[in-house]
Amino acid sequence: MSPPEVGGQGTGETATGRTNRSTKRLVLLGIGHTNAHVLANWAKHPIAGWELVCVSMSKHATYSGMLPAVLAGQYPPAAMRIDLEKLAAAAGATLRIAETIGLDSKRRQLQFRDGSSLRFDLLSIGVGSRPAPPENGFDSASVVAVKPMQTFVDRLDAVVDQVAAQRMSSKPKPKPKPKPKPKPKPQPKPRVAIVGGGVASLEIAFCLQRRLRERDPNHVWQLTIHTGGDDVAPGLNRRSRNKLRGLLKQRGIECLTHSKITRVEENRLHVAGGRIHHAECIIWCTHAIAPEWLSGLGLATDERGFLATRSTLQTLSDPDIFAVGDCGTMVSDGPTAGVHPVMPPVPKAGVFAVRQSPVLWRNLQSSAAGLSLERYRPQTRFLKLLNTADQRALLEYGPISHHSKWAWWLKDKIDRDFLKEFQ
Repeated sequence: MSPPEVGGQGTGETATGRTNRSTKRLVLLGIGHTNAHVLANWAKHPIAGWELVCVSMSKHATYSGMLPAVLAGQYPPAAMRIDLEKLAAAAGATLRIAETIGLDSKRRQLQFRDGSSLRFDLLSIGVGSRPAPPENGFDSASVVAVKPMQTFVDRLDAVVDQVAAQRMSSKPKPKPKPKPKPKPKPQPKPRVAIVGGGVASLEIAFCLQRRLRERDPNHVWQLTIHTGGDDVAPGLNRRSRNKLRGLLKQRGIECLTHSKITRVEENRLHVAGGRIHHAECIIWCTHAIAPEWLSGLGLATDERGFLATRSTLQTLSDPDIFAVGDCGTMVSDGPTAGVHPVMPPVPKAGVFAVRQSPVLWRNLQSSAAGLSLERYRPQTRFLKLLNTADQRALLEYGPISHHSKWAWWLKDKIDRDFLKEFQ
């Protein structure tokens, strides 16, 4: 296998200075659920005459399905991590740690922040999404965005520890007095605001409450969920939403509906309509939008900035470039953009990225061989499992809604089985 180019001019030269175009190159940009499946399959059945290069900003990938459980202390942090160096080495692939800033589609090159570039013959982009920021932006060090997930727990602990330290230092030091003094008024509870009313926000609320209580049983935080809608978890059925509202009330987690956050200042959340809420820690977990730099790749996008694809997962702009997971949106069901009707939107959820995995792998093999590609058909009904941080989970499938230990056992088994392929 020839090493990837490291030069900034895109000459096609390898790190040794030799030009080698006889070996074709597949590049995986971002190692999320879908691209990680390709990497795992490459270890078993590499494509003859091709080399595989993986590009990531981190040496580890994170399995989002386990993040809430790690937050709750139900798994160690290592349980949700995929070691990309080990996985790439096992597959005979090259891992490149770099920040992508551009794409030269004519020269077939990715361009990196350090001025270097990387040639490709086939490219699969799976860089995920990011939480939508408030209309007027952030101006607070107390905001902890859920993504990047690799560092979420550490960043959250840092803010929580800082708040706890500040509160301890602000307590008056006791001094011996001959006469008894009135007891000082107790400090108000520190507050955590979780912005976003989707399933992920609810899982974080349940699991974070458990984490905070275990870290300091005597230091109880008040958790508040802010959602701009009229209910939490709008993607679930009515029975599930009713159960979740009951659990939130039972655990003392406040939920404010019609609370759209427009601006965040230090410890202050500005709500549409003029209200202001205070919080020492603000967790940002809103709906998904495209990473900003995707728009600079020169590829067709949908109205939200996600890369527009056909049902084969190929981008509309270039059949040799695929976009998968959250960063891609299927807008055409045929080979020619604009001829076929627009497809119904697919939710930005990991379950769809996982289901795309075998289709992407087969289509990359077919593209390398010059064969026709198959279409990805997103499922209309799928199993949903929500961790409630009490060794139980909420299971929903169609009209079925069930909250039990058995549902947690099933979620645990599914998550562990999924990660076995990569660990």
